[in-house]
Amino acid sequence: VLNAKHFNAALFSDISAPIQVYDPSRSGFFPITVNKRETAPYYDGLRLRIKNLSMLQNPITIDRLLPEIVGASKDLKMLQPSTSFMVVEQSHQWKLLKRKEKDKLSAKDVFEHDESLKTPAPSTWLMLALAVIFLLFFKKRRSMKGLA
Repeated sequence: VLNAKHFNAALFSDISAPIQVYDPSRSGFFPITVNKRETAPYYDGLRLRIKNLSMLQNPITIDRLLPEIVGASKDLKMLQPSTSFMVVEQSHQWKLLKRKEKDKLSAKDVFEHDESLKTPAPSTWLMLALAVIFLLFFKKRRSMKGLA
């Protein structure tokens, strides 16, 4: 299983053997130089991915790492499994989104919903109609048994 520690070691450690490519004109393998720019956006994205993997593998770190991951994701404009971006069309939606993001990142109840999750009760008229249908059905059934 590939975890964040292995992923980090594979990407950012120095490789002892040089990378070689085959050169047909010289009939052999020769080392090439690879310049790793660890400040490139690619490496920033990989670091963000590693941080996200380590957070998912150790859920106790969510309160500490999630704000960092969300901030870095916004700065780098890179989505991670723990983050998402939304299209906001109006200024009041933007204000509401900012407030919700602040609440979530301040570790308030993560599963809090504004909308009610109650199942609505069936209409009284619907219940009366079903009761009448059942009464008529059983009355007709009883009268059919009496005729047979």
